Amino acid sequence: MHRDILLQAAIKLIKEQGWSNLSFADIASKAGVTLDKVYEIFPKKIDIIVTISQLIDKETLQKLEKFSDDDTYRDKLFSLLMTRFDVLQKYKPVISQIWNEACTNPTLVISSAPKGINSMIWMLEAAQIDVSGVGGTIKAQLFGVFYLTAVNTWLKDESSDLTETMAHVDRGLEKFEMVPGFY
Repeated sequence: MHRDILLQAAIKLIKEQGWSNLSFADIASKAGVTLDKVYEIFPKKIDIIVTISQLIDKETLQKLEKFSDDDTYRDKLFSLLMTRFDVLQKYKPVISQIWNEACTNPTLVISSAPKGINSMIWMLEAAQIDVSGVGGTIKAQLFGVFYLTAVNTWLKDESSDLTETMAHVDRGLEKFEMVPGFY
């Protein structure tokens, strides 16, 4: 229970004052709990981003429609990514804040990278793409770079149906068909 309350407090504060200005004391105050309760849930600041990312991963996987035998890997990844962007919509203001600060904060990028790669592994697994071994790690990293370009497009996409984002995803997935062994 504390986790949800603390996470919502953190999200509100990030939207209001940004990631860099976020403090554990502010989270405790906003949530109406003591600092030790924040420490129990978020001992490191990056744990807040990890928790948001895990919620996005989980909700994406829950909302994903079952694939048919006729679906190609490209179809599956398109469906996955567009489902993920639908899930992301409610987090857009906070993701935008973090994204903008990450552009000038290499520590934020480096500390969040492992979770980002893990999210991409889950997305590729959901599309039934083999991510085992070193080759799988490379696939997840390549897909992660592409995903970041798609997030950048999504953050700028003001259309109600995410037309620009869909076009970017479609063009990018077409290129993955040319990567030997990706699918």
